[in-house]
Order: sequence, then C-alpha cells, then structure tokens
Amino acid sequence: MANWAKPMCGSTEIIRSSSLIRSCRFLAAAASLTILLVGCSSDEGPTLYEVTGRATRNGQPVNDLRVHFAPESGRESSAMLDADGRFRLQFGWERNGALPGMHRVWCERPPTTPQEELDMQNGTFVMHPDALAILDKYGSVENTPLTISVDTDGQQVSLELD
Repeated sequence: MANWAKPMCGSTEIIRSSSLIRSCRFLAAAASLTILLVGCSSDEGPTLYEVTGRATRNGQPVNDLRVHFAPESGRESSAMLDADGRFRLQFGWERNGALPGMHRVWCERPPTTPQEELDMQNGTFVMHPDALAILDKYGSVENTPLTISVDTDGQQVSLELD
C-alpha cells in the first residue's frame, strides 16, 4: 500500500470534525437567511392600498414625470410615468401602494438620462412646453390644486393634468 493511501493517525476525527464544521456552517447560513427574510418582510409597516393609473394632458399621455401622492400625514408614495402615462405607486423601494386617506398630488421632472442630468445642472435642459405648464400648476406639494382620496385597495386613478 502506498503512503498516500494509508490512513493517517486521527484521520477519522478530522473527517468527523470537518463534517461537523460544514453542518454548523450550513445551519448558521440557514438561520441567517431566515432572519433576513423575516426581518425584511414586505408585510411590515403601515397598511397600504395599491394605486395604479394614467396621467394625461389634453387627452394625450404624459410621460417622463414623477407623480407624488402626499398624504395629510406620513410618507408619500410616488411613481415615474411610462411612455403611455401609466404608473404604479411605490412606497419606498420594497413596497407598492399608498397610505389610505386624502393625498395632495404633485409632479416633478427628474432627469431620465445622465445627459439630461448634466443639462439640468448646467441650465441648458429644454423642457417641453406642456411639461412646463404641468410643473407650473402641479410642481409643488404646497401649491398643487389636485387632491385624491386613496380609499380602496387596487384603486385606479385618472390624472388629468390640464
């Protein structure tokens, strides 16, 4: 028998202890994952109602704006309008929806590309006249005339930003 094939003194204990270490590592990883999943559960926090909708101006879809639903108290929800003016409100990164109750709805025009961001910083960004008119009327939570009551889960709203 070659030397490499001979059992070494205590090799059974080494095998047993390495199996034990692997088992402990697995259990520790499983426990950590369980704590992480339970701790980051999306069910934590206030009751939210899912809100989707579409924003239009003069019957045409509005895009490239972010709409904000600001409740009378608590954190606001927001969403970016897609090319067809549609949106789904988000309450932070992990949860969709908005707090129940009355909301002031306001809009902003964030940059959608790095070049737009540079142009906005430099003051060279040219905004569409309709977007300027929308922001003039609905561009701040303090001055927006638009209010919406969020009172049912799965609510669909139509924002007419005329």
